Amino acid sequence: MSTIPIYTTSACKSLNYFPKTDDHHQPMSTPPAAPLKRRRRSLCDANGSPTYAVKAPSVNDWSSSLRNLCDTFYTAFEDFAKVPQSKKLPPEILEGYGELRLTLSCLIANVDEACHRITAHYPHLANQTRMKDASAQTDDLPSPTSEAPPPPPANKEHYPLPTSPTYASVASARTPRRTRPRLLPSTSNAKPTAVKPLNPVHIVVQLKRDLTPPIRNLPAREVFCRLTESCAKLPNAPIPLGAQWNRKNNLIVSFPAGTTRTAIKLLYPSIHSLVGSVDKPVIRFDVPWRKVHLAGILARESPDLPITSEAELRHTLLLNPALQALNITVQPTWLKKPESITGTHTSAIIAFEDPDGSIERALLKSTIFAFGETVTVKKWHDQLPANITVVTFPPLCYVCPVSSYLVVLVSYLRPSVLRFTVIVVTSYHRAWPQSVVEYMEWKKKKVVELLKKIELDFGEFVWAVCFGNHASRACKKMQAARSSFIKGNYLVPLLENIRVPPRTEAKGKRPDSAKDTLDRFALATMCSTFQRELTSYGSIPPVHIRDFIDPERLGAMSYAKLKKQVEDHCPTLFKVLHYLSSFNRQKRSLGNANTKNSEFFVVMQVSGISYEISQVNNNFQKLLSIYFSGAHVPKPVIELLNRCNICMSYSWTNDNIDKLSDEITAKMIEVALNQPFFLSHDNIQIVFGVGSQRGYRKSIADNGTAITMYVLPEAARAIFENPEVNNALRLKLHNLRRQGLAPALTWPELNDRQRRSRVFNHRLYHLFDILRHIPGLEKCEVLSDPLLQHPGSWHTLPAGLEHCIKMYMLATQNLDESTYAGNLQVIDTVLRLLKLDRGDPLVRGADKHNGTVKENGMAVIAWIHSFSSLGGFMPKCVFVLSLGRKGFAENMRTTRPDYHTVVELLIHEFNARVRGLWMWGAGVSTLEELVSWIKDPSRTPQEILDLGKRIQSERISSQAVSECRQTMDQHKDEVFLSTLITNRDLMMHYDLHHAVKHGHVGEMEDMIPELLVYFTGAGSKNYAREMYEMLQMLYHETTPEMRTAIRTYGFLVNKYGRKDSFYPIDKRQEFNNGGIRRHGPPPHGGADWERYAKISPVIPVYMDVTEQVEQSVSSS
Repeated sequence: MSTIPIYTTSACKSLNYFPKTDDHHQPMSTPPAAPLKRRRRSLCDANGSPTYAVKAPSVNDWSSSLRNLCDTFYTAFEDFAKVPQSKKLPPEILEGYGELRLTLSCLIANVDEACHRITAHYPHLANQTRMKDASAQTDDLPSPTSEAPPPPPANKEHYPLPTSPTYASVASARTPRRTRPRLLPSTSNAKPTAVKPLNPVHIVVQLKRDLTPPIRNLPAREVFCRLTESCAKLPNAPIPLGAQWNRKNNLIVSFPAGTTRTAIKLLYPSIHSLVGSVDKPVIRFDVPWRKVHLAGILARESPDLPITSEAELRHTLLLNPALQALNITVQPTWLKKPESITGTHTSAIIAFEDPDGSIERALLKSTIFAFGETVTVKKWHDQLPANITVVTFPPLCYVCPVSSYLVVLVSYLRPSVLRFTVIVVTSYHRAWPQSVVEYMEWKKKKVVELLKKIELDFGEFVWAVCFGNHASRACKKMQAARSSFIKGNYLVPLLENIRVPPRTEAKGKRPDSAKDTLDRFALATMCSTFQRELTSYGSIPPVHIRDFIDPERLGAMSYAKLKKQVEDHCPTLFKVLHYLSSFNRQKRSLGNANTKNSEFFVVMQVSGISYEISQVNNNFQKLLSIYFSGAHVPKPVIELLNRCNICMSYSWTNDNIDKLSDEITAKMIEVALNQPFFLSHDNIQIVFGVGSQRGYRKSIADNGTAITMYVLPEAARAIFENPEVNNALRLKLHNLRRQGLAPALTWPELNDRQRRSRVFNHRLYHLFDILRHIPGLEKCEVLSDPLLQHPGSWHTLPAGLEHCIKMYMLATQNLDESTYAGNLQVIDTVLRLLKLDRGDPLVRGADKHNGTVKENGMAVIAWIHSFSSLGGFMPKCVFVLSLGRKGFAENMRTTRPDYHTVVELLIHEFNARVRGLWMWGAGVSTLEELVSWIKDPSRTPQEILDLGKRIQSERISSQAVSECRQTMDQHKDEVFLSTLITNRDLMMHYDLHHAVKHGHVGEMEDMIPELLVYFTGAGSKNYAREMYEMLQMLYHETTPEMRTAIRTYGFLVNKYGRKDSFYPIDKRQEFNNGGIRRHGPPPHGGADWERYAKISPVIPVYMDVTEQVEQSVSSS
């Protein structure tokens, strides 16, 4: 069948048809006139031929007019189709097509006039009209392959002419159709002037560089209001019409028609500040652009070589003068992915602004070179949109009375637009039905009849086409039919209809289905798939108990890694279980929907099934067994969970915990013998159960010592194990002490001006950090200036996974470390536990109690205790403000609030005070006014820096306190003086907290003299003595290399490797003490010091596994 597409229109079009004629081409008698036809018959020409006119829509009833228009169209179409079929001569065929085109053109004019009348009454709808030229409205639909109709024969004898009357007599007796007077439809006496649409000017603010700008969370209405307010403040700035977000999350701002680009560019700074991103967004005008196809570009010299990069492609194309002058919107890019290019030549695309299409037409005629060769410039053809939806009502399908062609009116839907397409079938046969649906059914019946005629079973035919018959697999026609079937989206609906046949209009029993057969096949297929996936999942190497020692191996057993393994090896099983566990969830008793994620449950189920198949697949079970052991889960519960394949057995857990303790102890001794390390120890109070108890006493507490060993990098060995330098320094100090000339700290060393200047400058930038935390200033451009960024410390510890601390816990000892006797026994016990008491260089040839080992020891500051004491000595007014707050209620059982509560309070208090000082310095009364003051376009970073220095010197410094005390005789303001002192002390506390958290050990050393003065004034002799001894050691009893090493290895540790995850060594020891209390043997389970000593090396493993499992459950 050959088809030719004729006309495609964007609205329902009316057709004008020929009068009904008999076989001799004479007008037929007029049938009895119905009321509707009586009105139409009044519009006839001199020969009685009807001319259908469409009445213009009435202002009072638009919908009725539209229905009349459609009714006229369908009635005319039916009258046209009922003309008797006869073979026509070429002149009549050509005249019929001309009449058809003329009628369609008339209907278009009537539709346009009706639209004009509507827009005349409702001018605001003018931009919504789609009145375009017929050629501009043509949609390029995929048309069937068309063949040119056969040319007319040269000899006219092939046309059967009627004998009477002759063609000449009939032609001369009839008035030519082109000269007939046509009564054109009209909608009014005076045609109104067409409304010329004024399109607004649009700009596009591209936000692709910043994925999460602050403006993206604002609705378009809020953005428009803020932009309007900014425009009102600028002279001669245009006022926008509106703002909206497009599908690519870009901001579209519209301005009135005629607004110049120069005027719009005045608003660029306001738009930049409104977006709030660090990088300036790209702003461009919304100009129509076009794309061209560059074919035959040399991508590589040989198929074995790599593809030329797109950067080189752009460089060579932009050498052409025709492309240099373009405003390019899409840079030259390969049409295919580099891995998909097989030959040496390929294609590329380039897009550019082209409002009227003239640039594209010029490029198509230009000669373009790339890599020294000419390339072919083609017009780019976009693919058809995938969201075309065919309307469900059947298409109109009739036979043309003039040409005997089948005319089909197909309707379909594009987004929000109803379209119609007229298709003319040139090879129409008279035996064809009058409906496309009937025609399709007729073809299917013909196929079934043909199969029956050639004695081929339908099932055998389908089986052979779908890879069943070996001979059919290589046949080209069979391959084409098979591909058409697979790609045509027929398979799934076919199986659904076979499994449960749909109801038909005929009554009776529903046809037999293949439900049982297909269900059995689906079950067998799923079981085979699950078995294959579980076999693949079981091939994962099992985890040995010693792998829990290595943090990297333990990290590989995290929930995220286990989940990825399940998804990679068992994708189908994971999806099925996840769907079943989340399908149609029941609501909770309170009425809230259950939004719990089922992924953790699915991972556990898949691991349980794999463990049921083979007990070697137990990685997930081992992880949970360690967690349950550290959580003191009772034995009956663990046995029940083991029966459910959730964890290992109770006996396996206890046996392997002991093996793990032995493995860690052996590894720790090996490290101590071969690598440098340092120790920390602290007193710990353990609660034990008692065998016989009184009514008021069910447990007893005993003191012990928890010890932790930290492994140092190999670079520290050369510093601490340099006998020549260290022994010479020690001998020199020994001689000076004997002579009474031992060096001591002096006031110039404590009051070093350079050190005080570093501390003062370091604290200044805390004010800018707090300013950036104010809502609305997080992404402020002026605060992002490098002038206001924190410069860091002169000695900052490096971060990263390679700098994470490696530690081991020694066996907890029954030594009361808080006493002098217990403290002296710690070193001997450590040497014994690490096997260093035999043959060690430190004690060889000397009595180990003569102090040789102790002289080689070096004490450092317990920063967490000093930090806690610093917060405890803050002015009482800070705590008075917090009365009634959670954690600060008066409690007679405790002498001081919790450490973390105190730190949180002091940080919040200091932030609030600094915000108030910024408002004081800027001369505003609210935070909103402060935000506006900072975001003022005329504000410079230097102004903010100067104001910060003023706030620091006048309100947050020792200088401000001294000046206030000097003026106390004239202005006695005790409250103001107390406020200045509190601000100064809070700044010191905040600075120390920031330095500890971010690893600024240089700043921490600079603060030791200030802490010495503070603790001395507060009456804390112990902490003041500790600070003094630390300064004495750093300044006079160590070499510069050792001083640097003490800061690097003796102040802070970092377990996670992040830049803000540093904490003091003694805080790490406190964490380990808490781990012993939480994960050690239960107090009433018959535990003793021997059991605590056995379980202590496993405490870090318990802590890591517990953190990992609990985070996985909370995040899943």
